[in-house]
Amino acid sequence: FFLGAWLCSLSRVRAVPNLWGLWCLLWLLVPPPFDVDTRLIGKLQNFSSRISSGILDLWGISHLMAGNVLQLPDKQFFVDEACSGIISVMSVLAVGLIWAVWYNRALLHMVLLVMAGVIWAVSLNVARISIITFAHAWFDVDLSEGTPHEILGLVLFSLTFLALVSSDQ
Repeated sequence: FFLGAWLCSLSRVRAVPNLWGLWCLLWLLVPPPFDVDTRLIGKLQNFSSRISSGILDLWGISHLMAGNVLQLPDKQFFVDEACSGIISVMSVLAVGLIWAVWYNRALLHMVLLVMAGVIWAVSLNVARISIITFAHAWFDVDLSEGTPHEILGLVLFSLTFLALVSSDQ
């Protein structure tokens, strides 16, 4: 709040457009109170797992969803917190806020862009879980760990960023 007040006083001396956007970026450094992030991780993990299971059902891939574990006939995939939740959401949120501040977007525009970013991030998580399962079920390729997993994550994050930029337009 002190930095917000200082930025407000700075705006009286110097004309800096959308200075409040910089203040919003600073809030990304503050962890959520009352263990909200842990509860959100669990909900996002469960939501992503359920949606992915529905997609696998649509494509006729035989599986069992037990909590956050996707059980195929020959392999078990644990849907990790990192692959289904807060890390990608916070990353996309940060990129969306930085993009909005960089291009001096209005407050409403920034809020809508961040909301779109959350939707894109959840879609990224569902796509990652589904692609890993499809690759194993159809091609017997394991994308669940190591370098292939990292490359898949980077490719999907890049596509999410492009989707976010297109949402900005």
